[in-house]
Amino acid sequence: MDQFFVHIQGIVAEKRKEKSLKPRLFKGLCIAFATVMFCTIPHSTRAYIPPSTYVQPLVTKRPLPRVKETKFIVIKKVKGYGTGYFGPKREDYATRKEYLEAVAMNGKGEETKSGTRPRIGTIAADIDEYPFGTIIFIPEINLLATVEDIGPKVKGRRHIDIFCGHGKKAERIAKTWSNGTPITLLIVKKIEA
Repeated sequence: MDQFFVHIQGIVAEKRKEKSLKPRLFKGLCIAFATVMFCTIPHSTRAYIPPSTYVQPLVTKRPLPRVKETKFIVIKKVKGYGTGYFGPKREDYATRKEYLEAVAMNGKGEETKSGTRPRIGTIAADIDEYPFGTIIFIPEINLLATVEDIGPKVKGRRHIDIFCGHGKKAERIAKTWSNGTPITLLIVKKIEA
């Protein structure tokens, strides 16, 4: 390594005599040479990984599987309003009382009334108006959601409750929907193409 720096110093001295070496170029040369030397010479003080162990796996060329394109047609358009709900996590609350208040308002967020686990894309609606499995598109937030849950305060065809996730972040998002945000509900039906 010492021979390397002596060699660099010799090049630098020549270039300075010719007055063709700029300070930035000198710094760049040193960094480039040091990088090359450090990366190519295995050294006992650093881990050396032989090239054969980090070669990327071979990717075989094969055609992509055909994916059925799913299309939707709008059956009904309803002007309504949305509220948000979430699944509280116990560790996010300082006291048990705060956690139980969040559970009383939103449920535990573990299972919907239809028996599925709530996720982004789950909505609660009045099942007299929208039975379980109804697909609703909300263009204001670009969300294609499925009715999988009910709520005690969710009544009528204009009101839906949008699941926002689990935890404190989801709670903040749900609170932005708290007063009922005006939205358009497009009830759609799948068409296999």
